[in-house]
Amino acid sequence: MITKFKTAIAAAVLLVAAASPSLAQEAEAPNTWNPPAAYTDAETGENYDIVVGDPKAPVTIYEYASLTCPHCKAYQEIAADEVQKKWIDTGKAKLVYRHFPLDQSALAAALTVQCLPADKRYDAVKLFFKNVDKWAQDPEGLITVLKDAHGQDFTFAEGKDAKESLIACMNRKEFPQKALKAMLEAGQNGVNSTPYFIIDGEHVRGAQPADKMGEIIQKHLDAKAAK
Repeated sequence: MITKFKTAIAAAVLLVAAASPSLAQEAEAPNTWNPPAAYTDAETGENYDIVVGDPKAPVTIYEYASLTCPHCKAYQEIAADEVQKKWIDTGKAKLVYRHFPLDQSALAAALTVQCLPADKRYDAVKLFFKNVDKWAQDPEGLITVLKDAHGQDFTFAEGKDAKESLIACMNRKEFPQKALKAMLEAGQNGVNSTPYFIIDGEHVRGAQPADKMGEIIQKHLDAKAAK
């Protein structure tokens, strides 16, 4: 049975696919693309980025990830918390998490995250990675995961049913394209796998251990201090 929620997801897939160019092939030379610092809706002022840490931190870590990607989940399990504790919570770096969904379920999860208030989005990212087995095969499980975590009265809009309020959010004009603009632009500029990090301009592929991430962050801190 195709529900309204799945219809909304299917429509979003078509809209994003129409806006997506073919992913750039990996270049022989090192990638030097620097992503925009922020993605903001020019009409509403809504910011679609997920920023963790001090916005003025000297080093910026851009993370592109897909919520169904096993390598992205592995990074969460082996490194993300330690990197946050040692580098982000101490004000040395900030994380800018950006969605790069690689399948329909990941796209549904990314849009679900983006329908939440900005200060709740990264918590939802962590929650969805942790419980991916509960929703990857059926995206309607995303709502179940949120209700299990926040109570059965959880909703995306006060006074409205959770599922209906999520559908309304996803059906907003051009919402999928705007919410995933970072992915669309990254795909044109050599980002073609997940997880993919850009740390102060340095491109890093794959689920790196925390000590490796720390080495890269420290290198860029030292470079800034030397100027």
